[in-house]
Amino acid sequence: MRLLMLFALATLAVIGVIAVLFIGNFRQSQRDSIVLPDAAQSAQPAAQQPGEEPSLLEVSRSNVQSIVRYLHRPQYYHQSYTITRQMGGAASESTAELWVSDTRVCAVLTSAAGEKHLLTDGQTLYGSYDLVPLLDDFLEQHPDFSYRGARATIAVTGYQGAFGYRISSDYQAKLGAEAFAQACKDAREVADALRAEGYTIASHSYGHLTYGDISPERLAGDAQKWNDQIAAVIGETDVLLYPFGSDIAGIEAYKGAKFDTLYGLGFRYFCNVDSAEHWVQIHDGYVRQGRRNIDGYRMYYQPNLLDDLFDTKTVWDDARPTPVPKI
Repeated sequence: MRLLMLFALATLAVIGVIAVLFIGNFRQSQRDSIVLPDAAQSAQPAAQQPGEEPSLLEVSRSNVQSIVRYLHRPQYYHQSYTITRQMGGAASESTAELWVSDTRVCAVLTSAAGEKHLLTDGQTLYGSYDLVPLLDDFLEQHPDFSYRGARATIAVTGYQGAFGYRISSDYQAKLGAEAFAQACKDAREVADALRAEGYTIASHSYGHLTYGDISPERLAGDAQKWNDQIAAVIGETDVLLYPFGSDIAGIEAYKGAKFDTLYGLGFRYFCNVDSAEHWVQIHDGYVRQGRRNIDGYRMYYQPNLLDDLFDTKTVWDDARPTPVPKI
């Protein structure tokens, strides 16, 4: 009996060992099984044969846009650039830093002229790029620069409209009644906003004519046209800045048909161009004043005439082409 029990136990042990080995082998076979990829996945490019030229993608005008569309660009990133400009024998260097978030780009451009900040969403460029925002930014930092909150006098011609809007009668038929009315409304809003900020709007004639040289009749027609088509939209003004600084008289007091026309249209302040530090005539009923042209022409040919304001060497960009064209 005892012998029979030992035999049974030995048989069970052998069966157990066989079961363990079978199960272990089965699991191992599952772990080590090889899954072959699909034929499309396993396709590999043909190996390059010895002496064979590599196949390169050729970029041309016809396919460059298609290639660019397949390029991947991170959604958020920062980049820095150094830009060198060569012009003649002069070279200037500037840096650009970009911070990109989706379609929004913030850029900081640094050069000898200073630092400029740009912000765009891909459609609209935000920032200070013209006289008005540039001056407003400066006055925010230097409020003592402005006398009683004054800004600047902006002189407007008329033959191309005003403030970027085609409001002269020549464009009414081209734009259509509705679009023309909207342009006039928008131009008036710009003028009102400028005046509210402290800016003065002046006439610069309708056709930018040399009032000192043309006939009294032609002057009268031009000045009346400015009043009828421009002042009627953006508002009246009593300030006239002569085109090209062409005054209707010398240093003597005003008189004659030209002055009568301008005075009759409401002008009381007349500004020519003068190189003196200051030139003013105050008469009974009107004022004459010289204005100084601070531009590349003056800085290049007559920098000494600006010495009382600033040193032109500190603002002149050596990369600017010279000589400056003469007037």
